[in-house]
Amino acid sequence: MKKIKFWVGFCCLLALITFVRISSAQSETTEVAALKQQFKAELRSLRAELLQQGIEFQAWKIKQLERELQRLKLERERLEETEQNIRRQLANVEQSIAAGASGEQEGMKAELNGTHLPGARSKTQPLVEQETELQRQLEQEQQQLQSLQTKLKQLKVESGVEPRR
Repeated sequence: MKKIKFWVGFCCLLALITFVRISSAQSETTEVAALKQQFKAELRSLRAELLQQGIEFQAWKIKQLERELQRLKLERERLEETEQNIRRQLANVEQSIAAGASGEQEGMKAELNGTHLPGARSKTQPLVEQETELQRQLEQEQQQLQSLQTKLKQLKVESGVEPRR
């Protein structure tokens, strides 16, 4: 995005220098006026191209973020399913204990409560945080895309210029 801004700024600077030189000439001939118009049209076309490239780049970034977000959601769902399985096992063990099962069942319960369940929870929380951050980034990138699209539409309306491909 910085490169795009740099090139737009550079083109505008070139345009300004050219306009100053052209306007400082004492008599503006029709040839100079035609060159000036041609330069303005070319500058608008370049701006449109830069905006189009920015839009394409934003769309690519959004797809990447959506893929990463989908991957995180699947991983979180897998971990939540694992946690539910541990809870089911724990409930089964507690039923066995209530029915008078052996001390081995007590050991299983302690292991499930002490190791497996907290382990699953501790892995899920960072994924939820990453998911939230990615969602925030995705929204920002979508807003940036909309902004670029709006600028391109305005430029097209103002000049009737289509970006070159």
